[in-house]
Amino acid sequence: MNRSKLRGIVAGLSIAIVVGVTGIALAAFTQQATVEKVMGGTDTFKQLTLTGVAGDTTLFPNQKTSVTLTIDNKANDVAIAVTEISPMLLADEDITGVTDVAYCKSMLKLTGTKTIYPVDPNASLKVVVANAIELSTDADNRCQGMKFGTKWTVTAKTAA
Repeated sequence: MNRSKLRGIVAGLSIAIVVGVTGIALAAFTQQATVEKVMGGTDTFKQLTLTGVAGDTTLFPNQKTSVTLTIDNKANDVAIAVTEISPMLLADEDITGVTDVAYCKSMLKLTGTKTIYPVDPNASLKVVVANAIELSTDADNRCQGMKFGTKWTVTAKTAA
């Protein structure tokens, strides 16, 4: 091997060694902090206000009528979803104007709904429950002149 080739190899190795041992030193400094408390809480789902009216207040046997309920969500600033409207059982004191209360009470059939109704925040909604009250085909003259008051339960949940 001649001298000039040998010098080239030695010079190349020297450069490689120098490059291999030199480098850039990077340092990172870090810090960490902890917040003591981030406070939160829950809101209160305020009571809904309900009003209702029957579509037809006088029934003959085998007739049905609707019930219109106004669901007032004005006290809440969150949307709700009405998930169920169900009738409460009739009590004897809900039936007046007849002598055979037990019989006439048994001739009434009440039906609710599980249709979902959205109600906007700070708003109200009228819901019509079709065929909610029915006087049975079997009702006889003992139920003439009967007056009855129905009660309904509305179940709702927050929709937010």
